[in-house]
This record gives sequence, structure tokens and C-alpha cells, in this order.
Amino acid sequence: MSDAEFESNILQMGGITLHPGERIGPYVYERPVGKGGMALVVLARDPNDDPVALKILRGNRLKTGLQRFRREFRALSRVRHPNVIRVDAYGDLHGHPYIVMEYVEGTDLHQTIRNFRFLEDPNERWRRSEEILIEICRALSHVHQKGLVHRDLKPSNILLDKAGHCKLTDFGIVKDLDPSADANVSGTLVGTWAYASPEQISGEPLDHRSDLYSLGIILFAMLTGCRPFDEKDMKGYLEAHRNKKPPRPRQYDHRIPRSLDEICQKLLEKDPKARFQSAREVLYRL
Repeated sequence: MSDAEFESNILQMGGITLHPGERIGPYVYERPVGKGGMALVVLARDPNDDPVALKILRGNRLKTGLQRFRREFRALSRVRHPNVIRVDAYGDLHGHPYIVMEYVEGTDLHQTIRNFRFLEDPNERWRRSEEILIEICRALSHVHQKGLVHRDLKPSNILLDKAGHCKLTDFGIVKDLDPSADANVSGTLVGTWAYASPEQISGEPLDHRSDLYSLGIILFAMLTGCRPFDEKDMKGYLEAHRNKKPPRPRQYDHRIPRSLDEICQKLLEKDPKARFQSAREVLYRL
């Protein structure tokens, strides 16, 4: 799909052309709202005229992405929490699978962190960082209780609605800790290097505490505007996550509250046993 087509609200996929007002199953297509290498996201209306987001798998990703796409739907179908994106249905558009999801009008945490630098009062930054941290922890606590590990926790996968509330999304590489789950999927090295835990980037067995390490990097970015490690490639991140001691956020700004600085450092412990043992434990500390 070209940028021109995206901007004109025309949807073209694998020989399919959709204009605003045409149907995708029971949903009325309105316009594209996002695109990535694996899928397109479009805004549509359900039979009650409520807005929904349809995540449609690209045709050239059917072989490589279909299993991931179905895994995301199965995982989200098990989760019902106000801080996790809600899924409603799974459908097919002429051979292109799609997931019907809650539509969130707002931005993502990546852009929110970029906007933090424009706040005149730094205390507002610390306050918002703590509020966001609490909501992410609530989402993770629920997800982990369902036996799931997100494995790709990063600012762009956390949406914020117009009221500023968080919605955890993109469960495409979620790991199911159920012993009956696909062992090959669980053991595959996946994720985003900059946010991967030492055990994840090393390809070692992991559990929910891996998400907590990723949460530590997110908190570091919220507090400082940068990540604790900024490497050029996977080899650099592998070395950094495994062996480099992360700086303390207060080294960047001494005004950062000590409580948030300490939480960040504990989340970023290399050894999972030295971290917080659950998202609930972080909430207790807060």
C-alpha cells in the first residue's frame, strides 16, 4: 500500500480495493490508521456504529505471519482488562485474516516520552511517569496471571487514549507458559533488542520477569528521555544487557524521585531472581 493510497483512504491489498463506506464482513470501512511490515490497521464501524480497529495481515506475510497473527488473537481472547487492548472477533477478507480490536484514539508511549521534554515543570514528568508505570504494572499483572509473557514490551506497544490511560497491545510474539504450548515458539529468539532482557536476548528460558526488565527500560526512558543502553546492533545489545551495569536515572537528573530511581534499578537487575518478582510487587512498592 503506497503512501498516496494510505492518505486517500483507499485500501489496496493483494488485488483488493476498498473505498470508505464499503464492507469488511459486518464492518464498514472508514480509513487506514496505521501500517507496519506485518499488518495494516484500519478504522471501521461495527453494526452498532461504534468505532473498531481492524488489524489485517498483509498478503506477503501469510506464510511467515499467520501463526503469529493467530497466536495474538488467542492470547488477547483470554485477557479482559482495562489496560489491555480488547479483541472482539477474528475474520477473513478474501484470504487476508483480520483481528477486530478496540479502537484507541490517542497516541503511543513513544510519542508521549518525546513530548515530556516540553513540560515546563519536571514534577509533572515524574507524576505522569508514575501514573503510567502503575497502569502498565496492572496490565502486566493480569497478563502474567493468565500464564502469558508479552516478550515485546516497548513504548510503541503501549497506547494512551485521550484521557491518558494506557492500553497494552501487540501480542504477536506472546509466550504461553503452559507446558502444552508450542515449545518451538516459546524458545525462539524474538523481541526488540533494545528492550530485551538478558535471558531473552541470550535465547535462554524465560518467564514473566523478562517483561519486568523491559519495563525497567521503559521507566528509564520515561524518566530520562533515553534508554540505558544505545548500541548499534544485536551483538552490542547482547553484551550490554548481559554484562554492562546500567546507569541510574538520577545520574541524568538529580531531581528524579529516589523511589522511582530505585524501582528502575531493581527492574534492571541482570539476574531475574534479583528483580521484582512480579508486577504486583512493583505496585506494592509504589
